[in-house]
Amino acid sequence: MKKEKILIIEDEYSIRTNLFELLTNYGYLVFTTADGREGITLSKEIKPDLIICDIMMPGVDGYNVIEQINNSNSSGIPFIFLTSKSNPEDFRKGMTLGADDYITKPYKASELINAVETRLSKYRKLNKTDKNNTLGNKQKNIEDKILLKYNNTTQIISFNSINCIIAEGEYSNVFTDSKKPMLVRRVLKDWEKILPNSAFLRIHRSYLVNINKISSIEKGCKGNFFIKIQNYPETLISSRRYLSKIKEKLSA
Repeated sequence: MKKEKILIIEDEYSIRTNLFELLTNYGYLVFTTADGREGITLSKEIKPDLIICDIMMPGVDGYNVIEQINNSNSSGIPFIFLTSKSNPEDFRKGMTLGADDYITKPYKASELINAVETRLSKYRKLNKTDKNNTLGNKQKNIEDKILLKYNNTTQIISFNSINCIIAEGEYSNVFTDSKKPMLVRRVLKDWEKILPNSAFLRIHRSYLVNINKISSIEKGCKGNFFIKIQNYPETLISSRRYLSKIKEKLSA
């Protein structure tokens, strides 16, 4: 059986070594680096099944690592932040950027292994489902409707009324023309299987947008773009890579 690959990006030698030994003993193929920039390069080369990354590192920190990996890789690799930062705002920032879990130092070995096994298990199931559903999926039309279970009720909405969908761990917030978001138990990969691909596009690890509901696109810094969506209060950040895909769909 092929070993699952885990990439550790951690600048503290003792922690990096401990993680390597712990995960190797559990049968994983482990790669390590003390540098954020090198971690980004390694992730492209080895294509890990999971990444564990410290936040506070010299040079390229953990937030920059996950942003750059997201911009160059849309495969949804599980990403776990390992850090001494316990401020709720830091936690929220990490999850918004697309992190799947957040473990604070000092950590228990059982806690870390449980997080790793849980994320890898979900990743395996998603990949298996993707392969099983590659053929024979009937793509929906933008005018079709869907049943959503929300707040102990079932609502019928059309795909066209969805402006954007924002990931919230195992859930997602669906923003529609009503301006009131609906929190439903469905991850973005599941949404991608049923949404009309002529209108919907993932422009970040954490959100899908209806390109027909884009109200403006402005150039930001470092090659990023700021995108405004109708009836969504915040500005979304996307990369040049996704901007070209938006243009392709708009011109199709």
